[in-house]
Amino acid sequence: MKNKLPVFFVLFLLSMSYGQTTRYIYETAVNPDSINLVGLKTERTFLDIKGSQSLFISEHKLERDSLVSNFKRDERISNKKEGKDFSKLGIGKSGEQSFFDYYILKDIPDQKVYYYDRVGGKQIYYQEDRPIQWNITNDVEKQNGYSSQKATASFAGRTWTAWFAKDINVSDGPYKFSGLPGLIVKLEDDKGDYKFDLIKKSCCKELF
Repeated sequence: MKNKLPVFFVLFLLSMSYGQTTRYIYETAVNPDSINLVGLKTERTFLDIKGSQSLFISEHKLERDSLVSNFKRDERISNKKEGKDFSKLGIGKSGEQSFFDYYILKDIPDQKVYYYDRVGGKQIYYQEDRPIQWNITNDVEKQNGYSSQKATASFAGRTWTAWFAKDINVSDGPYKFSGLPGLIVKLEDDKGDYKFDLIKKSCCKELF
């Protein structure tokens, strides 16, 4: 784990900030407390892909970071004193805090996954060193409007089931998952704590 972003990260983010980027939008349901079974919380997450790189981030995280950035900019413009309260900026438009209060960067061809977070006001990151070994089955079904093939994998103490669409020639998916011969359009774990469903695809020239 590091406290400073490497040059690779800076260049990665800059390259994702400009030019043609494709955004895949997932309806994501997460159980924040699997022990007490409090129920699933739903939010939208984005998988932004440009070339061989991708960024996974929640809508709430993106909104909050934009609010903080604008707040700091206005602070500089108005030349006000420091000490503003940013605690209220931790929520999105829906009023709920994101479960994914971080983002994930991927180098798709090399299947390298980088986790980025902020702890105690400091930027930290690490490279995920648990490669995902997929078992691709012969099961084919229509999932979320796409003809999809089933694959399973054991990861982080859970068994995951993914449905990927070969027609979308992107070897990537939500969260830390990638490496299948097509985009993951549906993903869930065996304990029912995580569900990702692709609901929309959009393109725009500048997403950040």
